[in-house]
Amino acid sequence: MTDFYAGNQEGLESVLESSNAAFKQTKIMKFRHLFIMTDLFLNRLRQKPLSQIHKLKAQELIKYFANLQLWTHYDTGLFNNTMFALPQDARVTLSHSAVKNFRDYKNYSNSSSEILLFINNIIILSISSDHLEDIPELIADMHKIEQQDDWGLERIILMFHDGVADYLQISGHPQAKCHQAIDLTGQLGLTKWQFQFQDILKNLILR
Repeated sequence: MTDFYAGNQEGLESVLESSNAAFKQTKIMKFRHLFIMTDLFLNRLRQKPLSQIHKLKAQELIKYFANLQLWTHYDTGLFNNTMFALPQDARVTLSHSAVKNFRDYKNYSNSSSEILLFINNIIILSISSDHLEDIPELIADMHKIEQQDDWGLERIILMFHDGVADYLQISGHPQAKCHQAIDLTGQLGLTKWQFQFQDILKNLILR
C-alpha cells in the first residue's frame, strides 16, 4: 500500500469503482478499506478540502484502528496511506496504541520497522500542521520500540528525530544529531531520506 497516491487519477478511479463493487458483493472489509483509501487519495490529488462525507469515511478508519487487537503489516500500511486524512489527535492516539500493541506482542518484530516509519510520517505531518507540541511524545514512542539487530536506516531515523527533540526542547536549538543523520544518509546514497530530513529541518527552522 505504501505510496499508493502515486498512481494516476484514471487508475485510482478504476480502483474506486472495482473496490466498491467488490465490497457490495462480498462485504469483505478490506475492499471497503481500499475504497475509502482510494477516495481519500483522489480527493488529495485534486487538492480539495475534505468534505463531510470524506471525514465520515476517515472516522470509519479511526474506529477500525481503535479496535485492533493486533497491528499487522496490512494495518500499518493502511494507516500510513490514510493518516493524512485523519485528525491530528487521532494520529497521535493511534500511534500510542500501535506502539503499546507492538510491545505486548513482541513475536511480531517484523512490524517494528513499519511502526517506526509511520511515527516518522506522523511527525512530518505534525510539523506541517504546526502541532509541534506532540512531537516529543511521538519521539519517545519511537524509543519504546525494541530495536532489531538488522536495523540500519531505522537507527539513523532515530538519531535524526533525537536531534529534532533537542531542537524543540533545548535552548540554543542544537542540530548536531540532525546534521549527522543527514550526512550519513548522503554517504549511504539514501537520497530520498537525505532530502526528507533536510526538508523537515528546514521547516522546523522556518517556524
